[in-house]
Amino acid sequence: MELYHLLIRAKNNDEDAIYEIIKDFDATIKKLSNSLYYEEAETDLIIELLKFIRNIDMKKFKNSTHKQIAKYIHMHLRKRTLDLLKKKESLNIKTLYLI
Repeated sequence: MELYHLLIRAKNNDEDAIYEIIKDFDATIKKLSNSLYYEEAETDLIIELLKFIRNIDMKKFKNSTHKQIAKYIHMHLRKRTLDLLKKKESLNIKTLYLI
């Protein structure tokens, strides 16, 4: 199914559509979570994907292709990965100062 229509269904709380989107981006999530080096990274990225689905403005993608939308989501997940990495590093530094 076209990613645009899956996102619309997912925004309307269609669990099957949400599952399909997570499954479609599973390889990306796994690859990015491996770069974070902590156990819950994959779960954190799935949560970020769910937040993205909930907050996305579908008007932006009305005339976009499947590939363009997938690329946008991929880039969003990469950015969230960097944010999570910075947050984790910041927590590690703070922990060192508390010891």
